[in-house]
Amino acid sequence: MVGWFRNARLGMFLNLCIGGFFVLAAVVVVVSVNYNMRQQALVEAQSKARIILDRNLATHTYFSRIMKPSIFAWSEPFRSKDYFDHTWMSSTYAIREIEKFFKALNPSGYSFKDSAVDARSPENEADEYERVFFENLKAGKQPEMESNVRIIDGKPYLVVLKKGEVMEASCLRCHSRPENAPKGMTDYYGTERSFNRRDGELASIVSLRIPLAEAYAAANVFSLKLSVILMVVLICLFSIQFWLYRRFLLAPLGIMREKANEIATQDGHLGEELPRPFGREIRELTSTFNEMSVKLRYDRDHLEELVQKRTEALQESEMRYHSLFENMLEGFAYCKMIYDGDGHPVDFIYLDVNAAFERLTGLADVAGKKVTDAIPGVKESSPELFEIYGRVALTGNPEKFEIDFKPLGKHLSISVYSPEKDYFVAVFDDVTERKSYEDKLKHFAVHDQLTGLLNRRGLEEILSRTIAKAKRGGVSSLLYTDLDNFKDVNDTVGHSAGDDVLVILTDLLKAALRTEDIVFRLGGDEFAVLLDGIDGREALLAAERLRAAVEAYRFELKGQVFPLSLSIGVVRIDGALALGELLSEADTAMYKAKAQGKNRVVAT
Repeated sequence: MVGWFRNARLGMFLNLCIGGFFVLAAVVVVVSVNYNMRQQALVEAQSKARIILDRNLATHTYFSRIMKPSIFAWSEPFRSKDYFDHTWMSSTYAIREIEKFFKALNPSGYSFKDSAVDARSPENEADEYERVFFENLKAGKQPEMESNVRIIDGKPYLVVLKKGEVMEASCLRCHSRPENAPKGMTDYYGTERSFNRRDGELASIVSLRIPLAEAYAAANVFSLKLSVILMVVLICLFSIQFWLYRRFLLAPLGIMREKANEIATQDGHLGEELPRPFGREIRELTSTFNEMSVKLRYDRDHLEELVQKRTEALQESEMRYHSLFENMLEGFAYCKMIYDGDGHPVDFIYLDVNAAFERLTGLADVAGKKVTDAIPGVKESSPELFEIYGRVALTGNPEKFEIDFKPLGKHLSISVYSPEKDYFVAVFDDVTERKSYEDKLKHFAVHDQLTGLLNRRGLEEILSRTIAKAKRGGVSSLLYTDLDNFKDVNDTVGHSAGDDVLVILTDLLKAALRTEDIVFRLGGDEFAVLLDGIDGREALLAAERLRAAVEAYRFELKGQVFPLSLSIGVVRIDGALALGELLSEADTAMYKAKAQGKNRVVAT
């Protein structure tokens, strides 16, 4: 079925669709009209029902309130107590008999009935449907009027039920107790039914049936006629649109298709043009077809020239690429990744490299070789290289990174991307000198050039970590020192000799400390010592060792001996003080040592 739709002719498909839409629209119109006609028939039937019901209730009212009282009053002198004549004493009887005359005169199927529960005449006894309405109305559970469409004996009827007579005082003579009723009535109807009624009690309901079969049949006939008319109209419209489609759409497309087949199968028709038909869209399509035909003819006639130009352009592009490839300063390597059975990268093959690759790596003739053969030990020394190359070759996501490539003793900056899955291209440059310069800059940023010790910046970085560790329970100590009388050295024998003293002092401090302790030069003759993991008495003992070592050393410079000593401030690092507060406290302790006479240790 799907294949038929794909291969169906456009004209047939469009006409079937439009015809289907026409038929669907006609069905909707006919069904809608039929439905509305039936609804209109119901509205008219309900209107008639109200008129008939009200007319019969008016007859009841006339009997009960005018005619019966008048006749009772007139006949009182000569009418016996047991006299009964239902022809004028019972409005129900009169309505029932009038209904019989009406049916004889007008056999239309209309039916009117006074219905009651426990009625005297079986003809007035309510059926089950009427009984339910009567009981609900009597119990106050029902509106006084109800209408429904019911199927009775296979035919549709509008059935309308409405509240009827209510017991009045004039009615109780015949409906209270059997002994109070006229003997003529009990002889006619008996003493069992429709007695013991009360004033104001619901006596009956009225039931009206109006046949709907004729109205529905008329609606169906009209719908059939409308269907025929619509069918004729739709056939005419369909024929007109079918002709228009064929004349202005399908015919031009058919001509274009035939010409396209001729061009495709016979070279002699290439370049031919079609006349432009009516309609802007088809005319533009035809113009485009003609331009394509002419251009294809021109391209075919100049194909060899075009091929020659394209070949020259391709050769020129290849030469430019080769020149760029060979003369680029960065190394270039095109490789194929090799994976193990679990998909992990284990090796790669060099497929092509440029001259810069050989110059930067010192490797020659690597094309076609595995990297593990070209550079022995590379996998063990640089496993991250395989991980990155394998990831890029597998995912296609480019990456850029730097690596200390130990097998060649170089630091490389590498950009890698994947032209297709399992292949990658690495473009790299030797940045060893730049890396070395950066490392030196980083070293000089935290080290003192004269002594090689960490400087104030290095102290702040390490001290921040020590404070954080102290907050977790690792207590340490900080010594803040100043070389007493150092100014005399600079003023007497010069700054060069002073630098020598600072170098000697550095060696003395290192010799007197543990290997895990760190010495810092803060500037001038100020030094600091971080005693990792010790405080209290042990810290004071360490500070005293430093003071004693400097005091005992003979500083002889250019034939002169200088009495140099250390003033030391000791601060406990327990995490209670921030970095700035800790340095300020240590500096204060050191100046207290100087103020107390120098060459001493003061702890806070």
